Amino acid sequence: MKQQLSHARTFNEVFNRSPHFSSIAPQIDKLRMLHQHLAASLDPKVFRQCQVADFKNGILTLVVSSPALGHTFRFLGTELVEKLRKKAPWQSLKTIKTLVRTPESSALLQDPSQAPKPSLGLCAQSAQLLQSIAATIQSIPLQNALLRLSQHLSKG
Repeated sequence: MKQQLSHARTFNEVFNRSPHFSSIAPQIDKLRMLHQHLAASLDPKVFRQCQVADFKNGILTLVVSSPALGHTFRFLGTELVEKLRKKAPWQSLKTIKTLVRTPESSALLQDPSQAPKPSLGLCAQSAQLLQSIAATIQSIPLQNALLRLSQHLSKG
């Protein structure tokens, strides 16, 4: 058993020596830095609901927790892109793309037969999130659109 362990390599050794793995290390660092910059650029309530997934060819891909939040990012897109571009590594940023990953969609990926039934509380939570986001936005048309959407979710 000891002989097998002495031949085992650590993850870092394999990672650093492999040309395939070592080529993704800079991309991981870049995504980590973007994640930190995004945290500083967004309202904490919004930031907790999203995650940086990719940054390629000027397109920042975010995974968000609800369709309503994805919709919000469509409106915030140009304003947020301009804010993020001010930092050196993100000057090539052109647009933001969102992907929605809800608990229900994650469960469907694992086992479609075990997917939970959607709860009615999700609509109320999304409505509250939209209302809190609307309160922080300076654009009156966007603010009104988010409030209308939150009212629609409250009825559902």
